Amino acid sequence: MNRIIIFSAAILAVIAVSCGRSRKEAGAGGAAPAVTIIDKGFSKYISAYTSGIISSGSTVQIVFTPEFAASIDKSKTQSLFSFNPSVKGTAEWADDITLVFRPAKPLQPATNYTGTLDISRLGTVEERLRFFPLSFSTIEKNFTVTLNPVSADLPDGDTYTLTGVLVMSDYADPSEVEKYLTVSAGKRAEKVIWEHDSNNNHPFTVEKIARQSEEREDSQTK
Repeated sequence: MNRIIIFSAAILAVIAVSCGRSRKEAGAGGAAPAVTIIDKGFSKYISAYTSGIISSGSTVQIVFTPEFAASIDKSKTQSLFSFNPSVKGTAEWADDITLVFRPAKPLQPATNYTGTLDISRLGTVEERLRFFPLSFSTIEKNFTVTLNPVSADLPDGDTYTLTGVLVMSDYADPSEVEKYLTVSAGKRAEKVIWEHDSNNNHPFTVEKIARQSEEREDSQTK
């Protein structure tokens, strides 16, 4: 869905293209993730893990108990994790007790993921506790646009400057963000100058927006 904001003073249109999608559209089977029951027996091996709603740019982390971590063969990092939907990536040790799965590319937004960690490949565990279940969801990707009042450029006031900020709900590559918003004055597309920070804020500026000829003619007749 497009949102069009028109400023009559400059006959300026700012078009923001929606990027959100529902969990149903993501093929995840519902609006909310299924509840995963964790066997209390896993507490002998694992003390913390990634769950809940996370950023699409997140890693999956497993923190083992110091006792179990001391017995782990840390050279084994292959074929430990499996996910649905499938996620390609690599596993590595962040420290003596923390195993991190790093996806090769950002996770899909608004998607429910389930998975398992094969603990038996790391050390000796009870047969019923061989596979540790994982369940998490990614944030739905969406954004808001805030526009500041259009200011006339001095000294003659024949052009305008527009500033604003596009705020993403989650991480998005700057090249992707820049596709979500266009600015036009009349039939002419205006150049949008972007700034991108690490907090999902994307300020933008449009400079030297010319007054439309119709507006100039109206002002001359008064």
